[in-house]
Amino acid sequence: MGLVVGALFGAPIGVLSGFTGVGGGEYRAPVLLSLLGRVRWAIAANLLIGVAVASFNVLFRQVWLLAPEYVAIGLLMVPLSLPGAYLGALLTKRISTPVLKGLLAGILVATGLVPVWRGPHLRDSIPLPALPRGRRDREHIESGSDEAL
Repeated sequence: MGLVVGALFGAPIGVLSGFTGVGGGEYRAPVLLSLLGRVRWAIAANLLIGVAVASFNVLFRQVWLLAPEYVAIGLLMVPLSLPGAYLGALLTKRISTPVLKGLLAGILVATGLVPVWRGPHLRDSIPLPALPRGRRDREHIESGSDEAL
């Protein structure tokens, strides 16, 4: 039964992941937790799936067409995130399951509320170059379209 539920949720979660540009972990976590039953197993499975999905998204979103500043930010986040990921993995072994479930729920709720709270002008508050120099963006500007990419 778990394989069927996983397959049914996999495609919609994949669509959301591609649409939002995230690995999909925030969508997968509750499903994996209900299927696997143990928080630590759900976290490990979610991380494994996230690596595969994020790699796939990098290829199909053509990251190499982004402005160098954006790629640099992303590349800087990788090595700086690794110690945090290691620390988080260590902490999950020391935190009780009910507390870990509560933390996960709180993080998921907070993650969902941030865009609602910040509104459509979230991009305006981030001090980055106004527009990336990717091919799609140049075409978008030249077409005079007002639609968001």
